[in-house]
Amino acid sequence: MTFACLEPGKGPARVRLAGLRGRPLVLNLWATWCTFCRDELPVMAQGARAAHGRVAFLGLDAEDSIAGAQGLAAAERLPYNSVVDPDGVTKPALYWATGLPVTVFVAADGRQAGHHIGPIADERQLAGLVKQYLGVDIG
Repeated sequence: MTFACLEPGKGPARVRLAGLRGRPLVLNLWATWCTFCRDELPVMAQGARAAHGRVAFLGLDAEDSIAGAQGLAAAERLPYNSVVDPDGVTKPALYWATGLPVTVFVAADGRQAGHHIGPIADERQLAGLVKQYLGVDIG
């Protein structure tokens, strides 16, 4: 699956999810209409800053208004880009629960190392999950 970037100036214009290899990755699925996602975005932003490039972060904005998502990403000053899935084509493959948020931890070789369903409460919890699934200390 290949998706357009929400903020083209922050990276490539399109991202192929299967091609995300080379360093560990935190893939966070979110949407503006998801209250828990909105609460979680600052946690993800802080985690990405704390990772100092040792772990990549990528958001996946799902079933959402692109303009609204761009506005929220800018307001939260996300230090990483998100791809957009306005039609929810990733839903069968990536949503293991009935809704968002979902965070997927991808090893450097591209395999899924683990996932977390529901909101991640704080930077400490995020750092623990990154350590558990990716073996990298960001906390």
